[in-house]
Amino acid sequence: MDIRKLSHFLIFMVLSGFLLIEGKQFFLPLVFAFLLALLLNPIQTWIYGLVKPGWLAIILAFIVVIIPVLVSFFLFGLQLKGALDDFSLITERLGEFVNESFRWVNSKFQFSQKEGMDFITEKVTNSIDQPIEMFANGLSESTGFFANLLLTFLFAFFFLLYKSGLKNFILQQTRKDKKENIQNMVKGIQEVTQHYLYGLLMVIVIVGLMNSIGLLIIGVDYAFFWGFLASFLAIIPYVGTAIGGFLPFIYALATMDSTWQPLAVVGLFVTVQAVEGNLITPKIVGNSVQVNPFAAILALLLGQLIWGIAGMVLALPILAIVKVILDHIEITQPFGFLVGDKLADEPDTLLEKWDEDKYKVSSHLSKKRKDAL
Repeated sequence: MDIRKLSHFLIFMVLSGFLLIEGKQFFLPLVFAFLLALLLNPIQTWIYGLVKPGWLAIILAFIVVIIPVLVSFFLFGLQLKGALDDFSLITERLGEFVNESFRWVNSKFQFSQKEGMDFITEKVTNSIDQPIEMFANGLSESTGFFANLLLTFLFAFFFLLYKSGLKNFILQQTRKDKKENIQNMVKGIQEVTQHYLYGLLMVIVIVGLMNSIGLLIIGVDYAFFWGFLASFLAIIPYVGTAIGGFLPFIYALATMDSTWQPLAVVGLFVTVQAVEGNLITPKIVGNSVQVNPFAAILALLLGQLIWGIAGMVLALPILAIVKVILDHIEITQPFGFLVGDKLADEPDTLLEKWDEDKYKVSSHLSKKRKDAL
């Protein structure tokens, strides 16, 4: 093994990570703009068939998308204002709940007053504070991102305006015998990203309606606010769903007199989550991402480490794009299979298809350069 090549590779990885973390304010709007451009591309293409020139079609595509979003945010804000008006009642009722819990602990475990209060503070109060603190941090990061929203829209506009030129530049930099493969790769990136984003939007709407209708039946105030807040937080895989269900549970616990209603909220979100995970998302989003859960969790952790909550949101679409790239470069195809969803069902493929020196990392770090590359 060539130590110099290994050291160069490690230095490159460390510098790349440092650049991504320190350049967060630049790279985040750029990545969001790229995804937004892919989302708007079909709409802009359709409008361009009716209206010329291209820049006007792009602006109209933005308007078509922005108006419903602004209306949704306005209605969402009205519900949020009403929920915040009940904040004093929530804190008062939670205080009563803590006192009742303290009395129950004393009666069951014969704790002293100090021991009982310490138990309540540690086991109850902390369990409430942690998700709320995480949610508040998420809102803070989102606020920081929305401060750069203009830059994101500007990048997206230029991505759409120059999409043909950017694609042709990539092809121009590619060897002739590789052009068709690169074209397929670009097409694959567009398809997997658009399928994922449009599917995710549909899932958010469907799950939001299911949550809201269920909360209305239970009798929770501001049902549409809590229902769609939970469905929107679900774009943060695994973590967002838990936070989205916990917040209306706390609200119901603090504002309702009966015990069954907060428990019904828990049952509702568990049921909706089961339906969404096993029926709605597989049917709508399908296998567009095509990555295994282990790789997805690692991507989420890495995304959170680099870019926080925004990194967790971007983790899956970026991983899906990386997998498409790995699948279209011959020597990296084993890595594409490694993060793919067929790793558990077809593990022998790695040895049957790619058991050659040119696919091995060690051969690229050896002192002799392989002709097979």
